[in-house]
Amino acid sequence: MKNLSGTLIVALLLTASCGSKKKSPGNEAAKGAGEYKQFELTEAWHSDTLLQVPESAVYDGDNDVIYVSNM
Repeated sequence: MKNLSGTLIVALLLTASCGSKKKSPGNEAAKGAGEYKQFELTEAWHSDTLLQVPESAVYDGDNDVIYVSNM
């Protein structure tokens, strides 16, 4: 009897959860298709051809220097 009542409770919970009409976050973007934010990239700095494969960079604001690790 406990097994049957547990199965019925699980079945009722699954049935109740399948009927929900919650909106997913992805639907918001589809609703206002023309309302996308426009982003723009601006070059802040560049290196000469000496750095063939720069791996990462860090800015030292105290000395106004950018340190770059080169592979």
